[in-house]
Amino acid sequence: MANKALTEKKSNTRAIDPPANPKAAKSQKSEQQHNHTQASKVASTSGAAGVINCSHVEEATGKSSSKIWNNDNNNNRTDEIDPELGDKIKLMLQPVKMTPKRGYTEDDLKSFLASSTFKSVDLATLSTAQLFQRFIDATSGIDELTLVELIDHYHLGILMQSYKPMETDCMGYRSELLDAVSKLCIDLPPDGVEFIGTVLCDRFVIGKSMERLDKVVQMQQTLSMLIIKDDFSCQIAMSILMATFVKVSGVPRKHTNTDIITEVFEMVKLVDWMQMSNAGSVADLFVLVRSFSLIINTHHNQKAHADWNKGTSSKIQEYFLRVLRTVRCVPNYGLPEMMVGDTDTDYSDFTSKLSYPKLN
Repeated sequence: MANKALTEKKSNTRAIDPPANPKAAKSQKSEQQHNHTQASKVASTSGAAGVINCSHVEEATGKSSSKIWNNDNNNNRTDEIDPELGDKIKLMLQPVKMTPKRGYTEDDLKSFLASSTFKSVDLATLSTAQLFQRFIDATSGIDELTLVELIDHYHLGILMQSYKPMETDCMGYRSELLDAVSKLCIDLPPDGVEFIGTVLCDRFVIGKSMERLDKVVQMQQTLSMLIIKDDFSCQIAMSILMATFVKVSGVPRKHTNTDIITEVFEMVKLVDWMQMSNAGSVADLFVLVRSFSLIINTHHNQKAHADWNKGTSSKIQEYFLRVLRTVRCVPNYGLPEMMVGDTDTDYSDFTSKLSYPKLN
């Protein structure tokens, strides 16, 4: 039995044929090592730009990019295999370009506090956690406040959500501060909420192009949280979004006695998308689409719009597909991907691509 088992084991062992020409085998191995080293250098060098350039790899290896990093059915290295595997491996090897989190700095906070109704705070003597706690205590202890003070507290709540974002151990403090701010409320005249939105928009929607887009994205991340707090905070968030749309698009509000979805959709139709695209204002296009998306995705607004499920959502989809066909060729930007991913996406995917869930 032992001899039989040994015989079977030997028969299952794959024989390794000696190379017919030892010098040729050694030369082939040396060439493979050289090609692998050159490809690695190209990948490392291209990593600074965040992309592996296949043409550079081909130049370094002397082989087609579809014939690199491949194996045959016997797991032997070969130049003739499925190019799909090579593409997958190249994608895996492509370095990820990490973008540092942006946010508001200590200088930004100092500038705001110096012109606000808050008492002076010595930032140098407080850690970030202590600073948050002081703001939380001060906000929670308020019984009465003026309109200007209310605006400053909402400004503080929005700013502090993006203050020193790399300090992730302060996430609980950020949420607690926003909760305290959202509980502040005063009696306002009919146009009071719109006034608050306009002032806060002018404070946060600043700069041009990508700088302004960055500010808007940071602000809107906080607005999405305010929307689900309570009705008053939701109204403040909507007024900021509408003011942002007006400021960036140049289309004025008509203050018609309609729901907000009807109003903002009529404003959207007045935007000259082609002109903005030709002017290279792609960042502003993105700001408008994000603002519009957040407004129509708020569940409270959908409930207030009688025809939301009877055709309005389809009309919005059809309209923006026409917009995409108008501005789809934008140099250096992937605008269609930014807005809806591709022209075949349905309406539900349109808003999800903008990173907003259904709110409130």
